[in-house]
Amino acid sequence: MSFHMNHAMRAQKSTIKNAKQTLQRLLMYLKPYVLLIVLGVFFSITATILTVIGPSILAQATDLLYDGYLQRLSSPAFELDQSAVFSVLRLVLMIYGSAAILSYLSSIVINRVTQKMTLTLRTQISSKINQLHLRTIDEKPIGDVLSRITNDVDTINNSLQQALIASIVAFLSIIGILIMMIRLSWILTIVALISLPVSLFTVSKVVAYGQKYFSLRAKTLGDLNGHIEEMFSNHLIVTAYHGQDFATKKFRELNDQLQSQTQKSEVISSLMLPVGGFIGNLGYIAVVLIGAMLMISSQLSLGAIQAFIMYIRNFNQPLNQMANITTIIQSTVAAS
Repeated sequence: MSFHMNHAMRAQKSTIKNAKQTLQRLLMYLKPYVLLIVLGVFFSITATILTVIGPSILAQATDLLYDGYLQRLSSPAFELDQSAVFSVLRLVLMIYGSAAILSYLSSIVINRVTQKMTLTLRTQISSKINQLHLRTIDEKPIGDVLSRITNDVDTINNSLQQALIASIVAFLSIIGILIMMIRLSWILTIVALISLPVSLFTVSKVVAYGQKYFSLRAKTLGDLNGHIEEMFSNHLIVTAYHGQDFATKKFRELNDQLQSQTQKSEVISSLMLPVGGFIGNLGYIAVVLIGAMLMISSQLSLGAIQAFIMYIRNFNQPLNQMANITTIIQSTVAAS
């Protein structure tokens, strides 16, 4: 029992170490594009800051309308200063519009970086294959080699394109929103954060369990591509030696394995959003109830509660993004 446990722990440590080394090697390919990455990150950071301060500005318009409504009840002749309300709304529109434009520019820059890196990867892989000994090529299925150049590189490209900026945006959003929430109400902030460690613990367990299926899926996909390429490129030989039944049986076995591994990996990764969302919604309900009591006791304004609720909704979004990024990183490591 002790031997098996020690062996499993060593294997897990080795896997983590290999994954870390793989990501470090992959990031080396991004070094030539540091300036472009910095530009994209700058656009993304600015857009995130604007998005974070948006709800607090919008809260001012809500307070103006609500205060005007209360004064109208006590004094029917009271006239609401509509110009002040529209000024706040125009400012909010400018803030969110600028954030959208900057996010778009950031996406364009990062897309350029990932496409350039993909070009470098494919060029180096092709050059490496041309330098290999013929025996090395013969020992590997051609489909597996093709899968490295096509499927694996595409996976790395798509994953980096999604995760590179999304991870920065999610991290900054969490920090910025947390600061704004504390400014509005530390009581509601504590209530909202109670569900956070539970959600993170649950998601981390799901991620750890799903890693092996992502690795198996990448390996089986390469085996399947290799089998298909060999059977079709040597179709005459297979037919001459009546190997159709064997080829069909082998294809079905690999296809069934790929289907099973893909289904398991997707099912496990799909658990992250609903599990995290369910736990987050419980905290959301508690915030609404306690916020209503604080408003009744005049400790918070209606606009502050509205802004806090918007921050809660926006706070869950980057948390879900972080959960998705962990899934993307798993696919990236497997492909790398």
